[in-house]
Amino acid sequence: MVTKSAEESGRDVCKRHTVKCPKRGTPSPKAVELQPAESEPAPTGPIVPDPNLDLNEFAHCEPGQGSAGYDLNLQMDVDDITWTEQPLNLELLSEDTKSAYIQLYITFFHPSLPILHPPTLSTLSSPSVLLMAVLAIGCMYSASRSDRPDALDANAKRKLSRELWRCGCHEVELFVEKHRPRWRTPWVLQSYVLLIVYGTFTGDEKCISKSRDMYRIVVDALRDFELLHQKSVFPTVSAWDCSLSLSASPEETQRTWQLFIDQESTKLALYALFYFDFHLFASFNMRPMLSSIEFEWDLPMDSAIWEAESASKWWHAILQRQLESSDGAMLGDQVQIKSLMVASQSLLSNTTSPVLRKNLSSSAFATLCIVASLESLVRDFTRSYYQLPPTLADPSPFHILSQSQNAKVSTAIVSILSIATDRSCSSCDSTCVSLWHAVILGCLSIKISLCKPDDLLVGGIIEASPAAGLATSVHLNLGNYVSSRRSGSSTRRKPIAENGFVAILDEMLTAMHEMGTSTISPPWEGPWTTVQGFKILIILWQALRFSIAELQSQVCPPPGVNKYTKVYDPARSVVHCIITALDIYDPLEIHISHESLSTPEDLDNVDQLETQFIYWMRKLCDRRDVWDVGPSMGKVLDEICAVEEM
Repeated sequence: MVTKSAEESGRDVCKRHTVKCPKRGTPSPKAVELQPAESEPAPTGPIVPDPNLDLNEFAHCEPGQGSAGYDLNLQMDVDDITWTEQPLNLELLSEDTKSAYIQLYITFFHPSLPILHPPTLSTLSSPSVLLMAVLAIGCMYSASRSDRPDALDANAKRKLSRELWRCGCHEVELFVEKHRPRWRTPWVLQSYVLLIVYGTFTGDEKCISKSRDMYRIVVDALRDFELLHQKSVFPTVSAWDCSLSLSASPEETQRTWQLFIDQESTKLALYALFYFDFHLFASFNMRPMLSSIEFEWDLPMDSAIWEAESASKWWHAILQRQLESSDGAMLGDQVQIKSLMVASQSLLSNTTSPVLRKNLSSSAFATLCIVASLESLVRDFTRSYYQLPPTLADPSPFHILSQSQNAKVSTAIVSILSIATDRSCSSCDSTCVSLWHAVILGCLSIKISLCKPDDLLVGGIIEASPAAGLATSVHLNLGNYVSSRRSGSSTRRKPIAENGFVAILDEMLTAMHEMGTSTISPPWEGPWTTVQGFKILIILWQALRFSIAELQSQVCPPPGVNKYTKVYDPARSVVHCIITALDIYDPLEIHISHESLSTPEDLDNVDQLETQFIYWMRKLCDRRDVWDVGPSMGKVLDEICAVEEM
């Protein structure tokens, strides 16, 4: 086992930066307009998830019949074609192909980001720009599994997906340039969200840079058109619920449902932008551009109401909600669901009302956005703390916040986790698994960050991509970069008992369960959640490495240190816990036994456990091969294993 010092880790980071940071000012390829559709569309209705699709097996719906009309001149490299030479026409895609890609989007991506309304998503009625974004993402999922010999190979599908994304970016920018007031249109915001997310996690540096530029444009537009305030966008007199009536006719119900879809689509798209304002920039270690103070929108509606497949089912869900909230006391607590900041403050102060708790339990996406807001708050405190002069070592592992602040954050986390583990609401079905999975990882990340701050944040390192951020985190955590960066601190490695790892061991093992259990299908996991989960596992890896080093030092203690049997050995406890976890989540492999830690002679080989842990993480990367995060993280692990085997 090779243990790097803090200084060596810092030099490695500098070397990596000189190699991977691109030169600025690279011109972007020219854009081209899509050709207008001329062929007669096939009678295709709304796309719904296929109940027979086995999600754990990740069975894909490949283009089948109708592929005769699918000709994209695949012998040419799409990346080498200028847009003026080869404009992409959606009519080149057969209806079967588009329907298959949309179904893949709904089945695998929509559960982690439910900002579109699946019952009304159609190849006929959906705007072409939004359709391009959806098809690009669906094509990415199709490219990760290609077993049919008559279908496009994985590389061709990824090129097609990239080209759909490029044309979608061009078309949406061209549209808002010509129609500035149309920023308030729901599908414009939805398209920007999907295109930004795609470009950020696709792994291409130009796409990532383009996505950052697009996001800055979106934030400016949100402020210019006052889209951050619900009352400015939808005055009370124009809200969908201003004229609800029990005696509404079917026609009136249909019109109200359509109005609800438009207004809720806008709200969900804006909440998604707020959510990714933290998660996209945190993966780069850049400061967010939005604050919960300026974001004044009601919390998203119940998932059952949003996912209703017809006006009648939607109306029934609305009536059920009205009956449950008709109590006078609950009506008085409606203020807690009127903004993200008020909801967060209620959780922090332990004054959560039944209305807020009911809203969070029935809307996993609303809960996820609140978790992101709390995590952003803690990150801001951390950034301020490490700008202050260094102080004497705090005996508490949770030293960044004060004791009262830690208590408030812990109270909010406990309340949210109780909602996430309850899952008792009627709207929580299988499609909520991905969101609650992200909620749990978010809460664990908050608790861990109170004790072990992000090394990129403390070190002031800005990365170029989420994958590069993970790679740098790995190299920094192999040493002790935070203590060396902290001016005036000793670079001597603290014992495990003083390092805070034991205080957050339960949270790290829970994250290991969330990332490794077979009940969570990796395709359901958004790439932003994958980044968050891997960051927690990297900290657990550091705890394992330090524990192994401490155990081995007990075999040959330094001169003057007496050998004695410890009643409680934190390093041994960490190693025992990880062995047990590996036996559970990687049962096919043979790991070091617990008995091997009982004698000093066997401790010489305990460093094999670190290699076994790395191999388990490598398997997690292989299971997450749709987006760039998994393969890139796998390459980093392979490089580390190759170095340590030398």
